[in-house]
Amino acid sequence: MCRVTARIQLIAEASRFLEAQNVTHYFTLTYPRRRGWEARHDAFEQWVDAVEWLQRRPLGWFRADEMFRYSGLGFPEIPEHHHGLLIDTDHLSCLTAQGLWRCFGDALVLR
Repeated sequence: MCRVTARIQLIAEASRFLEAQNVTHYFTLTYPRRRGWEARHDAFEQWVDAVEWLQRRPLGWFRADEMFRYSGLGFPEIPEHHHGLLIDTDHLSCLTAQGLWRCFGDALVLR
């Protein structure tokens, strides 16, 4: 199987998997300056713990870390940041989730 075909199949299967989940929110979490991998991991875990505490139950999430220094869109360079999806957080307020991240940087959380 050629690489292009394998990549298309992988994307299709990942899309099917995500569509089967109860995705309720999309998030982008940024930092004001560069941080090491462990610091980013710890910050994200603290945010997830806080959201779970508010929900009073565990939640599911998918996260992709963007590591490039340049935006590629003609904008200034940006530190590493996270994009992702929250699952089964039907009652979570977007503003609350954003506020919980404020101690680490800026956040955008959308339904």
